[in-house]
Amino acid sequence: MSSIGVRRFIALCSKIGLLAAPVLALPQSCPPSVLNAQQSQTRLSQLEASAQARISERQFAAAVRDFREAVCLAPRDPRVLYSLGVAQAASGDFLSARKSFEA
Repeated sequence: MSSIGVRRFIALCSKIGLLAAPVLALPQSCPPSVLNAQQSQTRLSQLEASAQARISERQFAAAVRDFREAVCLAPRDPRVLYSLGVAQAASGDFLSARKSFEA
């Protein structure tokens, strides 16, 4: 999704009230990580690259899976949460996308 497409999507979500609700926490079902900090950062970069490639190929469900794993590695990273929301919206799961954007 291009940056113009993302901006239009956010504007549409704001207009129809998807971004106006109170912040909700994302449900997390992450397995405990056995990676050290450097390994986690490397894996996070791999997941983000993979997910972006899948979005380009219009494989939105696979991109969502990659971004969910990335959220497990960086649960407070707004960029990862935003990317997850974009992938969820692109896959048609607007409720989950809303929760990701709010988080």
